Amino acid sequence: MCADKRKAPVADRGTHVVIVSDDKGDTHVQSIETEYTFAFELRQAARVMNNSAQATEDTSGTHWQLRAYIYGAIILAYASLEAALNEIVHLNALEKNSPLDEAERKVFHTIGQEGLQPREASNTLQQYNMLLRILGKPEMDKGINPYQAANLVRMLRNILVHPIPGRVTTFVEGEEFDYSSQQDIVRKLKPALGLKKEATFPDGVLTKECAKWAVRTCETFMHAFVTASGIDPGFITDPTHARKRT
Repeated sequence: MCADKRKAPVADRGTHVVIVSDDKGDTHVQSIETEYTFAFELRQAARVMNNSAQATEDTSGTHWQLRAYIYGAIILAYASLEAALNEIVHLNALEKNSPLDEAERKVFHTIGQEGLQPREASNTLQQYNMLLRILGKPEMDKGINPYQAANLVRMLRNILVHPIPGRVTTFVEGEEFDYSSQQDIVRKLKPALGLKKEATFPDGVLTKECAKWAVRTCETFMHAFVTASGIDPGFITDPTHARKRT
């Protein structure tokens, strides 16, 4: 059986304008095809939500506004990682100036076409590591940052977008009680957010500090992947974060 010698397609980027001429030599625009992507927009939106949270005082009149900003920062920050993963596979790895060789491009094209994933259920962060394995690069260690912190953002995001009601003790008379020990998400976030023993979810977790941490964490994870892979998603401008193009 002969090896497939077909090259991976080059991803179309930007806006395509079709201009035609009539019999009289006059020209006009026949059609315009515009690319749309989301990773950059979601990252910027997460920054806006975080900045708005930092600028908003928690008062009776602004409480829900502040909570909305915090929710938005966390959810949008992780969504930007999900969007960036898809754009890397479908666009950045296959564009004309991609730093990948032809064999790597073919693998990424196949992933994009067939949605190949590990047999076990995998989340977005695990799929980033899968791409690093394909490229022969060291995977990000799940037990340390930035992977570990990004995974905490993922867990918190999942709680916010798939919420389940619950109960938690917030006062015990006459006892030295560690309220932060009751809920799994609080125990996991306690070191990252510097939570005190009085902290409970949601009120003690969904704070301005949490919003800032979530946005910073997801951006740090993305920078780490770009540095390791050499694939530039197009909105990270630091040249040290991309492999030298050939």
